[in-house]
Formats: sequence, structure tokens, C-alpha cells
Amino acid sequence: MLPNIILLSDSVAISGFTEFKNNINLLITSTLEMIKLAQLVAMDIQ
Repeated sequence: MLPNIILLSDSVAISGFTEFKNNINLLITSTLEMIKLAQLVAMDIQ
């Protein structure tokens, strides 16, 4: 009975970590996009 609970919590932790990693990747990607946009705007202003 106990190993099943451990396995379950492990899979939940793994899926949670994967989701967390995906969110971080999304955050980085959108941040980079914002920087690119800001650079374009800065070039337009000059």
C-alpha cells in the first residue's frame, strides 16, 4: 500500500515539475520577445 502512495506522489511531483519547467520556458520566450520588440522600437525612435 505504501509504495503505491510514494509512486503516486512521485508522478505528481514529476508532472508538476514538467509544468513548472514549461512555464519557465514560456516566461523566458516571452521575455526575449519583449526585448526584441523594445529593440525595434528603440531603433525606430533613433
